[in-house]
Amino acid sequence: MASFWTWTSDEKLQKAEDVLVKLAGLEDEEFKSYPVKFTFTARDWKEDYNEQMEYVQSNSWVCFCGTSQRYVPIEDNEYIWTYEFGDTSKPHIVIVHGFGGAGMIFFKMFKQLSQHFHVYLIDILGMGRSNRGDFDCETYQECENYFVNSIEKWRQKVGIRKMNLLGHSFGGFICSKYALHYPRKINKLLLFSPWASESCTEEQILNFDRETEDQSWKTRAQLKAFKTIYKNISPFGMARKAGGLLGGFIVKMAIRQRFDNELDIKDLKAIVQYLEQITLRKEGSESAFVKMFPHFNRSKYAICNYLDEYEELDIEISFYYGECDWMNSCYNGLNVSQQLENSGHKVYIVPDTSHHLYFRNPCGAFDMILDDFETSSRHFDFGSANS
Repeated sequence: MASFWTWTSDEKLQKAEDVLVKLAGLEDEEFKSYPVKFTFTARDWKEDYNEQMEYVQSNSWVCFCGTSQRYVPIEDNEYIWTYEFGDTSKPHIVIVHGFGGAGMIFFKMFKQLSQHFHVYLIDILGMGRSNRGDFDCETYQECENYFVNSIEKWRQKVGIRKMNLLGHSFGGFICSKYALHYPRKINKLLLFSPWASESCTEEQILNFDRETEDQSWKTRAQLKAFKTIYKNISPFGMARKAGGLLGGFIVKMAIRQRFDNELDIKDLKAIVQYLEQITLRKEGSESAFVKMFPHFNRSKYAICNYLDEYEELDIEISFYYGECDWMNSCYNGLNVSQQLENSGHKVYIVPDTSHHLYFRNPCGAFDMILDDFETSSRHFDFGSANS
């Protein structure tokens, strides 16, 4: 799938991913795969669905040494891009990226993950390399069901009995909702700096709007501008409309500015090339974000509003935040992590890092994941990838 306007293609994206795999430090025998070119568009799917689905099921993945990258068809003309690697005799872990990202963003943790886990990296439906068909969800619940059910269909297709599920940011929020919908399919839930985690009521949301009325005119103007842009303008859409030259420049500058203090020069260059190809691809499910979170990260569906339900459903859940993580800030007193600790939940604070825990301190983040599994009350069958 290619776009001459935005200069994106599966070939360019594959080259960017290959660079990240090399930077991850994996040896050829540990991570080697042969992706099949996927040249037809979402429109082609609708014109000849049966033929295209047969093609995907028979030709879109190849395994080597227990490792694969593939499209997993889940239903109709939908498919989820999946990386799978690591020792199949070790406990598995399914990793879900954040908003606007894709699975390869965890590349700095690949080496250690591969030595201790059987890893699945999945691109959220409508993002990354997964299918980007027409997205027509309007309400919060429709959007939640869209993401949650796509993960469940993927689990069924891959054949995992119970998942050890790790989600970052928006992916963490989706994973938290998946656990509530399908508690019997969850073995362990790990949330990396999850979006909308702080307890929040509708009254508190309304109070936040009222509080801004007491701010200076400059602050009120800035907040008003932010709300207008947030609710009406997609930054990814703006970049796509600008085309390959200008749009690519905008995306590269934004990514460099965002991760400049978190990655060295070589890693930063590689992640810029990768996310440029991801960001400029056809719009998919990104419009769901503002529909689900009209008040940014304040939501009546916040994760901490459902802590009692997790306990009642016997879902083992742990939270991870960076030492300088803005997602750990709180509107109502104590930081989110402290509130969670006070309520008896397992919380890890990764030192010398912020929201993207896997960039600045991947070793520290991984050590905490390992400790989380080793101190878990759950049983892990080390002889099966589907433990």
